[in-house]
Amino acid sequence: MNHKIKNTPIWKLGLRFSIVFFIISAIIKIIMSVLMKDFSDYVKTEQFRNYMIGLGVFSMIYGFLMASLQKRKNK
Repeated sequence: MNHKIKNTPIWKLGLRFSIVFFIISAIIKIIMSVLMKDFSDYVKTEQFRNYMIGLGVFSMIYGFLMASLQKRKNK
């Protein structure tokens, strides 16, 4: 595994971490929204859109931070 991480470019590794974090967080948010609110109306609101945009930005930052830490750890 160390060999794979060493040879993978940081942008690919960061993108992978970001996508996984975003998908898991979005699924959790959608499940919570289905249980708590009228989902079809909530998805159309600006609050939900802003939450998803914020989650996307945060997941990109988190993904690339984790990628750089993994690269540093496996040097």
